[in-house]
Amino acid sequence: MDFGSLIKSKRKELGLTQKELSEGICTQALISRIEKGDIVPQNSILQQLGSRLQLNDKELSTLAYKTRYDNEIDELKRNIRRALTRRDYDYIEKILEQNKILINNTNNENDQAFFTWMNASLQDKLYNQKDKALKILTEIPLLNLEDELAIEILNAIGVIYYQGNEFKQALNVFQHAVSMIEDNIDYMVQTKLLFNYALTLEEYDEDKKALDYIIQAIERLIIEDSMYLLGDLYHTKGFVLRKLGHLEEAKKSNQLALSIFEIQNNIKFKVMTQLEIKEINHLLQKVIPIDYYK
Repeated sequence: MDFGSLIKSKRKELGLTQKELSEGICTQALISRIEKGDIVPQNSILQQLGSRLQLNDKELSTLAYKTRYDNEIDELKRNIRRALTRRDYDYIEKILEQNKILINNTNNENDQAFFTWMNASLQDKLYNQKDKALKILTEIPLLNLEDELAIEILNAIGVIYYQGNEFKQALNVFQHAVSMIEDNIDYMVQTKLLFNYALTLEEYDEDKKALDYIIQAIERLIIEDSMYLLGDLYHTKGFVLRKLGHLEEAKKSNQLALSIFEIQNNIKFKVMTQLEIKEINHLLQKVIPIDYYK
């Protein structure tokens, strides 16, 4: 039980309203925030609330400290995830260093695994030490972790194998991670994994299977009304369709990708996609188009 839940539970047990609990100590609004878990009060208020609720001072202080600590860890992880979305590994390195004491004191297995994953990411992305990053990641015990975090770590392992042209190892890792997907897994985690799995399948010329996973990922993004990786997915879909000889559909996918890259001001992928469309137009002048839907 967290601090807020304990306060609420004990208040109700004693038949007190939030107003009665707060009287002479703090505002009713503060009690509401405490019970929602938004805040842990300062020690002077903490002691008065504990006395009114007939709670053991030592146990209450210990729980308050743990809740404050957990809240700090959660906020740190949220900041890191925002930086991950921006691929700002310099910032991640900075805030990990600034919060070293906080991180080193965590005894939660999932939190430990998360920060170990971030350390491996810095070795990979900042220092180009892919072997070291892979060693760190593969030593993380995944068995007792939350499925979503385990999938993210497996995805990171698979990406390193993929980038090192170790496609068999990448395929095995991605297959394992895909088998763990359930409805409660965040759609962005699912999308990223399905995209990377499709890229690896394409390397094995399993193009139809790769296309299926790309379409699954796109459908997830459409349901969530999200553009996350959408341009990359349509671009890859166009590439695979071109390999399969479906030139008209490949062109349509690339045109959609181009529109998204223009919105995102992604110059590199915009130019690459424009060249892809140009090449497809050249091929369409030479062959009879294949109807993808037949």
